[in-house]
Amino acid sequence: MQDAITLFAGIAGLDGASHPHRLALANGQALLVERWCGHEQLSDGFQWWVDVLANDAQLDVDAWLGIAATLSSRQTGGQDVLRSGVVCEAACVASDGGLARYRLCLVPWTWLLGQARQSRVFQERAVLDILQALARLDVKCPTEQT
Repeated sequence: MQDAITLFAGIAGLDGASHPHRLALANGQALLVERWCGHEQLSDGFQWWVDVLANDAQLDVDAWLGIAATLSSRQTGGQDVLRSGVVCEAACVASDGGLARYRLCLVPWTWLLGQARQSRVFQERAVLDILQALARLDVKCPTEQT
Protein backbone atom coordinates (compact mmCIF):
# COMPACT_ATOMS: atom_id res chain seq x y z
CA MET A 1 0.00 0.00 0.00
CA GLN A 2 2.87 2.38 0.82
CA ASP A 3 4.26 1.84 -2.70
CA ALA A 4 0.94 2.98 -4.18
CA ILE A 5 0.97 6.11 -1.99
CA THR A 6 4.56 6.87 -3.03
CA LEU A 7 3.65 6.37 -6.70
CA PHE A 8 0.60 8.64 -6.31
CA ALA A 9 2.74 11.28 -4.61
CA GLY A 10 5.19 11.24 -7.51
CA ILE A 11 2.42 11.53 -10.10
CA ALA A 12 0.73 14.34 -8.17
CA GLY A 13 4.02 16.22 -7.94
CA LEU A 14 4.38 15.86 -4.18
CA ASP A 15 8.08 15.13 -4.48
CA GLY A 16 8.62 18.90 -4.48
CA ALA A 17 11.02 18.95 -7.43
CA SER A 18 8.97 21.41 -9.47
CA HIS A 19 7.59 23.57 -6.67
CA PRO A 20 9.11 26.97 -5.84
CA HIS A 21 8.16 26.86 -2.13
CA ARG A 22 9.12 24.41 0.63
CA LEU A 23 8.69 24.29 4.38
CA ALA A 24 11.30 22.59 6.56
CA LEU A 25 10.56 21.95 10.23
CA ALA A 26 13.27 21.78 12.89
CA ASN A 27 12.42 18.11 13.50
CA GLY A 28 13.73 17.33 10.00
CA GLN A 29 10.34 16.99 8.34
CA ALA A 30 10.02 18.72 4.95
CA LEU A 31 6.56 19.64 3.69
CA LEU A 32 5.39 20.68 0.24
CA VAL A 33 3.92 24.18 0.24
CA GLU A 34 0.68 24.58 -1.70
CA ARG A 35 0.36 28.30 -0.94
CA TRP A 36 1.28 30.85 1.68
CA CYS A 37 0.35 34.38 2.62
CA GLY A 38 1.00 36.73 5.46
CA HIS A 39 1.99 40.15 6.58
CA GLU A 40 5.13 41.73 7.92
CA GLN A 41 5.53 45.12 9.53
CA LEU A 42 8.41 47.09 10.97
CA SER A 43 8.37 46.91 14.77
CA ASP A 44 5.47 44.46 14.68
CA GLY A 45 6.94 41.18 13.50
CA PHE A 46 5.25 38.92 10.99
CA GLN A 47 2.61 36.25 10.64
CA TRP A 48 2.69 33.80 7.74
CA TRP A 49 -0.06 31.27 7.03
CA VAL A 50 1.28 28.29 5.11
CA ASP A 51 -0.85 25.54 3.52
CA VAL A 52 1.13 22.35 2.98
CA LEU A 53 0.27 19.06 1.30
CA ALA A 54 1.12 15.57 2.50
CA ASN A 55 0.11 12.05 1.57
CA ASP A 56 -0.60 11.24 5.24
CA ALA A 57 -3.69 12.59 7.01
CA GLN A 58 -2.50 11.32 10.40
CA LEU A 59 0.54 13.56 10.95
CA ASP A 60 0.99 14.72 14.56
CA VAL A 61 0.33 18.46 14.25
CA ASP A 62 0.62 18.96 18.02
CA ALA A 63 4.30 18.01 17.73
CA TRP A 64 4.79 20.95 15.34
CA LEU A 65 3.72 23.59 17.87
CA GLY A 66 6.58 25.69 19.17
CA ILE A 67 9.24 24.32 16.84
CA ALA A 68 11.26 26.35 14.36
CA ALA A 69 10.36 26.25 10.68
CA THR A 70 11.91 27.73 7.55
CA LEU A 71 9.85 28.71 4.52
CA SER A 72 11.99 28.63 1.39
CA SER A 73 10.92 30.40 -1.83
CA ARG A 74 12.94 29.99 -5.02
CA GLN A 75 13.25 33.14 -7.12
CA THR A 76 13.36 33.13 -10.91
CA GLY A 77 17.16 33.46 -10.80
CA GLY A 78 17.41 30.22 -8.81
CA GLN A 79 18.26 31.84 -5.48
CA ASP A 80 16.28 30.87 -2.38
CA VAL A 81 14.70 33.41 -0.06
CA LEU A 82 14.46 32.00 3.48
CA ARG A 83 11.89 33.08 6.06
CA SER A 84 12.22 31.52 9.51
CA GLY A 85 9.78 31.47 12.39
CA VAL A 86 8.10 29.36 15.04
CA VAL A 87 4.94 27.33 14.46
CA CYS A 88 2.24 28.80 16.71
CA GLU A 89 -0.78 27.07 15.13
CA ALA A 90 -1.16 23.88 13.10
CA ALA A 91 -4.18 21.90 11.95
CA CYS A 92 -5.28 19.41 9.31
CA VAL A 93 -7.86 21.37 7.32
CA ALA A 94 -8.81 18.79 4.68
CA SER A 95 -8.10 15.24 3.56
CA ASP A 96 -9.55 12.90 0.97
CA GLY A 97 -7.88 9.64 1.87
CA GLY A 98 -4.87 10.06 -0.42
CA LEU A 99 -3.94 13.68 0.14
CA ALA A 100 -4.10 15.92 3.20
CA ARG A 101 -3.87 19.69 3.55
CA TYR A 102 -2.40 21.20 6.71
CA ARG A 103 -2.35 24.87 7.69
CA LEU A 104 0.45 26.27 9.84
CA CYS A 105 1.02 29.74 11.20
CA LEU A 106 4.60 31.01 11.57
CA VAL A 107 5.51 33.89 13.88
CA PRO A 108 8.83 35.33 15.14
CA TRP A 109 10.50 33.50 18.04
CA THR A 110 9.95 36.62 20.15
CA TRP A 111 6.22 35.77 20.08
CA LEU A 112 7.02 33.02 22.59
CA LEU A 113 8.11 35.63 25.14
CA GLY A 114 4.57 36.99 25.22
CA GLN A 115 3.20 33.51 25.97
CA ALA A 116 5.11 33.04 29.25
CA ARG A 117 3.01 32.99 32.40
CA GLN A 118 5.69 34.04 34.85
CA SER A 119 6.89 37.47 35.77
CA ARG A 120 10.48 38.44 36.43
CA VAL A 121 12.19 41.40 37.96
CA PHE A 122 15.69 42.28 36.82
CA GLN A 123 17.62 44.61 39.11
CA GLU A 124 21.21 45.74 38.85
CA ARG A 125 21.91 43.57 35.81
CA ALA A 126 23.37 44.52 32.47
CA VAL A 127 21.05 44.61 29.47
CA LEU A 128 23.04 41.81 27.82
CA ASP A 129 22.56 39.57 30.90
CA ILE A 130 18.81 40.24 30.84
CA LEU A 131 18.54 39.40 27.14
CA GLN A 132 20.51 36.19 27.62
CA ALA A 133 18.24 35.19 30.51
CA LEU A 134 15.15 35.84 28.39
CA ALA A 135 16.57 33.85 25.48
CA ARG A 136 17.02 30.84 27.81
CA LEU A 137 13.40 30.81 28.94
CA ASP A 138 11.74 27.46 28.45
CA VAL A 139 8.50 28.74 26.98
CA LYS A 140 5.93 26.26 25.76
CA CYS A 141 3.42 27.02 23.04
CA PRO A 142 -0.08 27.33 24.48
CA THR A 143 -2.50 24.68 23.28
CA GLU A 144 -6.24 24.79 23.49
CA GLN A 145 -7.77 22.67 26.21
CA THR A 146 -11.01 20.96 25.16
